[in-house]
Amino acid sequence: KKANIYMLFTAEKNSTNFKLRYIGKTTQKLARQRLRNHLFKKHEGTGAKLDKIISHLKAGGSVKVSWISIEPESLRNWAEEELILSHSEADWNRENA
Repeated sequence: KKANIYMLFTAEKNSTNFKLRYIGKTTQKLARQRLRNHLFKKHEGTGAKLDKIISHLKAGGSVKVSWISIEPESLRNWAEEELILSHSEADWNRENA
């Protein structure tokens, strides 16, 4: 039951340069569901970025997901917050993004 932090990256059409867009957190148990919310079927109670993902893919872009395991789980919230603060390019983490 490791805690996890995940990151969503996008690249423009015909590009291999991926840009960090979103940093999120989840538990190992809920990781699959959280990823589903972002990439396939948004649950309205979450801040999932499905609309942004669909728009980006329709424009011919690419999406990648990366994970970091955090132990102990009590550090997960702190690690996510620090990553967001230190990566201003993660613009989907901003309000109304």
